[in-house]
Amino acid sequence: MVALGKVCVMNPRKSELADLEGSTVVSFVPMSDIGEHEMFFSSKGTKRLDEVTTSYTYFADNDVLLAKVTPCFENGKAVVANDLVNGIGFGSSELYVLRPTGDLIPQWVFMIVATHNRNKRM
Repeated sequence: MVALGKVCVMNPRKSELADLEGSTVVSFVPMSDIGEHEMFFSSKGTKRLDEVTTSYTYFADNDVLLAKVTPCFENGKAVVANDLVNGIGFGSSELYVLRPTGDLIPQWVFMIVATHNRNKRM
């Protein structure tokens, strides 16, 4: 067993997007769009990159999003980001973003963070 921080990039930096135009359209995912115990979701909203870079949390396709506030954290509110507009998303500042590295698949990371006993293993 290893800590998730050893096999995932935690909260990737927005600087990855420095070369993109501010007018680039990206997915916008409010906390209400992330279900409990549902691995995937459909992104319903979009915004321009320059509207979201300062105040919201950045993520990309195949990142695992985990709510970090009570009661959402205790309820296993997590999701694997997929089918984002231009492969990029922004959402609540109340999200942890876990980006699996190497051969680690995001669905496995989701299963770890979304299980009820996760706090005992982390």
